[in-house]
Amino acid sequence: MREIPDEKYIVAGKPDKERLARYLNEAKGFDRTMRDFALLCGVEPSTFSRVVKQKITRPLKENVIQAIYINSADEDIDYDRLMRANGMYKEKSEEDEFEKASRIRRDNDISVRNTITNRIEELRLPYVSSHRISDIFRFLDKPYKKSKYGLLPGWNKMAYGFKGQEPAVWLFYNSNNYELINGSFSPERGLRDFFYRGFSQLFLLDEWEPEILESVKLNFVFSNEEQYFNIKAALGNRTVNSSMSLILIDPNDPDDKTIVEEFALNRRDGKQAIRFIDIKGNSVSDSDDDWGDWDEEYDDGMED
Repeated sequence: MREIPDEKYIVAGKPDKERLARYLNEAKGFDRTMRDFALLCGVEPSTFSRVVKQKITRPLKENVIQAIYINSADEDIDYDRLMRANGMYKEKSEEDEFEKASRIRRDNDISVRNTITNRIEELRLPYVSSHRISDIFRFLDKPYKKSKYGLLPGWNKMAYGFKGQEPAVWLFYNSNNYELINGSFSPERGLRDFFYRGFSQLFLLDEWEPEILESVKLNFVFSNEEQYFNIKAALGNRTVNSSMSLILIDPNDPDDKTIVEEFALNRRDGKQAIRFIDIKGNSVSDSDDDWGDWDEEYDDGMED
């Protein structure tokens, strides 16, 4: 049996729902159901259901994480990574400036991912997600075009493909400049970083090879209000060939569900780019949930 490391952990941030769901699936393994794994860990199956569906709003209790670790089918599972995905970090006597900056960056990253994934789950539309955009095009049976200049859609993105939507491929970029968030650089520096160091290839693709982005919606997500409005002011009167939006989220929303505002850039062809907040989803009743109804009183795995 695995031994629990002799370290004191405290809740220091939000759970990274996407990563925690992935770790839980890996810990479950292939030879048992999630329900069986939950019962083995002494947890109500409804709790693990919410983790897998990325519907949790607060960290799991420490003893639940320990049970997942002890009973994991994956012998290489890392206890510290599992705890950090749950929003729990090793207790230290004090936090230095570097650790503070890292925590701010980490919390913003998690807020961006959680808010987008929460919205996608609410839509209840068939979708596929992959780090390789070519895989998404293949899944949607759409031709994938490569840039003749070697330009790439970029990193630090979340990529989704929606069946029955147009554009069909949606890319979400965490557009926060962390030095600006921490107050180290001026708004002008933030603008330069956004245009030149951050997303220059995307704007070159839009200018030189707009046909590559025909079926793609580009979304730049911000959790810093000042930075969002600075970029919005800079792009407000510009026109682009593709569908692009600036999205502002509330990083302090404990449920990670608040999209404060979305601004769609003006297109040169006069078409209106569909906004992420305007997509209509499908309504699904609780009876359609193969885990059954979930009730708060059974949520024994969450931190109070």
